[in-house]
Amino acid sequence: MYCLFCSKPKIEKNARDFTGKVVLVTGSSSGIGEGIVKLFSALGANVVVTGRKADRVNRVAQEAQQLSPKKLKPLAIVADVTKNGDLNNLLNQTIKTFGKLDVLVNSAGLGIFSPVKDPNFMKVFDTLIKVNLRAYLKLTHLAVPYLEATNGTIISISAVMGMVPMKYSTAYAISKAGGDIMTRTLALELGPRIRVNAINPGVTATNFDQNSGLDEKTVDMFRQQILKRIPMGRIGQPLDVANAAAFLASKDAQYITGANLVVDGGMFWLTKILFIKTDRNVFMNARNGRDFTGKVVLVTGSSSGIGEGIVKLFSALGANVVITGRKADRVNRVAQEAQQLSPKKLQLLWPM
Repeated sequence: MYCLFCSKPKIEKNARDFTGKVVLVTGSSSGIGEGIVKLFSALGANVVVTGRKADRVNRVAQEAQQLSPKKLKPLAIVADVTKNGDLNNLLNQTIKTFGKLDVLVNSAGLGIFSPVKDPNFMKVFDTLIKVNLRAYLKLTHLAVPYLEATNGTIISISAVMGMVPMKYSTAYAISKAGGDIMTRTLALELGPRIRVNAINPGVTATNFDQNSGLDEKTVDMFRQQILKRIPMGRIGQPLDVANAAAFLASKDAQYITGANLVVDGGMFWLTKILFIKTDRNVFMNARNGRDFTGKVVLVTGSSSGIGEGIVKLFSALGANVVITGRKADRVNRVAQEAQQLSPKKLQLLWPM
């Protein structure tokens, strides 16, 4: 039962003191995840360091221990987030070692730029969804019972590209945008026991972009162009994102859930302004935008509902249209009605 006035926040002088807390950070053997796990260790937490390469995991674990005020030894686990068995083991070992979980940071990520016309595009897409979306949701699913017990929090590392489109980033952007909506729906589902938030970093100084499939010259040129669009005048650092994660996990953020915290030096808003200017030019130059004479339009699911409305309108606007659906009688009916709407009574195409 909810009460409007029975729970009031208190001023917390030590909101970033994570002593006694257990923090699991995936993808913490390098990059942003490394920065996050080291900061939580420095703030007193028991941390779990994980990644695919044992040497990197062990190095980060040792360095994180040196940052810990009480020299707490991190739990170091080699794991591949795309493997269900590894995720189960990761969580089981965390609970076995520390007895609880307070903060889950989904930071393991992969970025590959691929044109949609590339023959390997769908393979790239499947890989990105598996790493950037499914793994986040799977580990969250496993962790929920433990986080409910501690009134814990979930933080997912997303990306600005999940909010603003960029050429050749279709697959990557979809994987990140999916994570953003996952954050908001889980916040509704898991509150008030668990808070769920996301961080959307801009360009950050990691090896992430070098692993994107772009050559070094292109990466350097990309960074130089992006730098011109960052009001803060510099590329982000892992610690910038780590500070945001510590804030969202702290008592200072106890009333924040379902949020996307953009950490990009202001690049996101400048990019939006540029897109707005481009859109105005497009509208000013538009001529005869609804004349589809000579065009061929294929509409799936066009034997009823929204699809039927769409295919009929295109036919009325002069296009050759293709009607398709699962039931022949509906397909034939819509085809006949759409033909009557066609200015030239064009014969419509539909599967026989």
